[in-house]
Amino acid sequence: MAQGDEYLHLPAIVDAAESSPTAAKEAAHTIRRYLSRDHYQQGYAQYNAIMLTRILTDNPARSFTRYFDPKFVTTIKELLRDGRDGSVQQILRQTLDYFEAEKVQGNDSLVPLIDMWRKEKTKGASIYPHHPVSSNHTEPYPLLADHMPGWYETGATFTKPWPSTTTGTSATCGARPTD
Repeated sequence: MAQGDEYLHLPAIVDAAESSPTAAKEAAHTIRRYLSRDHYQQGYAQYNAIMLTRILTDNPARSFTRYFDPKFVTTIKELLRDGRDGSVQQILRQTLDYFEAEKVQGNDSLVPLIDMWRKEKTKGASIYPHHPVSSNHTEPYPLLADHMPGWYETGATFTKPWPSTTTGTSATCGARPTD
């Protein structure tokens, strides 16, 4: 798959995670793998993995986040501490802040992740990572939704207008105004 083609599979990933616990578990495992040290040099892939995490945390929500196991939490912690891509660091921190403010109250499976985030914030992780962030990438990566036909941005929510096997799909994503 060429860099940037990940967006082609997003609607199928969301639909599968909504309808199958096995697919939701595999999505969490695959996202964890992309956020690991082995992929630190692939900022675009990590950025997209974080965006997908946000989308799947909104829908199918707990059916997906229940697979945020201790390995997932540790991987996020290591990325916070050791990741060097500025765009990845920014979207990760924004996502964790969003989960803390908007999602943890209704989703107890996020508690271990948010507890880790709160501890890291007290250590200064919300402002400064422990290692210098690379300045090689200063612009945010394109949002997955920029390339998703049939998905529309309304405020900060991306909505898939076609019917799915459930009641439809919408996901709160990164803040970028539409033109």
